[in-house]
Amino acid sequence: PKVRRSCGSSGSQGRERRRRRRQGMEVAAANQLLRGAARLRLPLTLGVESLKTSRGALLDELYDFSKELSHESRGHWQTHVDTCDEVHVFREATSRRLAGFQLWRFGGVVDKAKPIVWGGKLRFGPQMRRAGLQWMSNLVAFDSARAVLDGPIYRVGLVNVHGWLALAPALKSAQSLPLDGPLARVVGPELEPFCGENSFVMRRGRVDVGQTSPRSPDDFAEDWWSRAAINDFRTASLDGGRRLSRAETLDRQFDAFLCWEWDQPNVDAMHDRLVDKLNSPPPSS
Repeated sequence: PKVRRSCGSSGSQGRERRRRRRQGMEVAAANQLLRGAARLRLPLTLGVESLKTSRGALLDELYDFSKELSHESRGHWQTHVDTCDEVHVFREATSRRLAGFQLWRFGGVVDKAKPIVWGGKLRFGPQMRRAGLQWMSNLVAFDSARAVLDGPIYRVGLVNVHGWLALAPALKSAQSLPLDGPLARVVGPELEPFCGENSFVMRRGRVDVGQTSPRSPDDFAEDWWSRAAINDFRTASLDGGRRLSRAETLDRQFDAFLCWEWDQPNVDAMHDRLVDKLNSPPPSS
């Protein structure tokens, strides 16, 4: 199986950060980073809510926000909410207006005790994009998972090309299908049941999630298509040297699993990328 590798931060500052062992990111630490973030045009806060006890008003607010970004029925949306355990809610610090959220699930589909973290529905408003906040949510979810799961913890992401582009370069090591080693033993048996539960169709290592993409290949510049992570996504889990066409790359019939162990190198790599991103100036457009 192809193992995806990328380097975390380099230089003395990155090495000093890596010398201090981390076990995820607590919510208070996340909010401290948000308060000092040069990257954000508007100050944000992060709150963590249990989906087992969430109020109806919060779920209504999340759905209304979600449908503005991606159309789906309330029933279909609620099915995904009901299988998850936790939601990370980002709000504008002053107005308290919802800016984005991500759902999280802890444990296996078949074996609830398995130490697996699944990323659920992610919806970010424009002001949250290109700021590394998906990495922050991942690290906070890992910290939450440590409180309820035993042993080494494994993360499973079912991602489109944009999710792959956000996550893969921020990791020291990860795998796509076919999985190897502990990932194969712990995560492998859970993938088909997960797809079945969500009415996804897995074909030859890729997954049809039953959604459509409004974007076309011409919407993206050549330098975007030339990125190493995009090339990795186009070939991941495909047999015989096959490579997705540009149209297939954007098509939600070809989502891919990206899996990794939350070991120290991966925690450090993602944490360093997050800090570097939040300390950088906002994009010009």
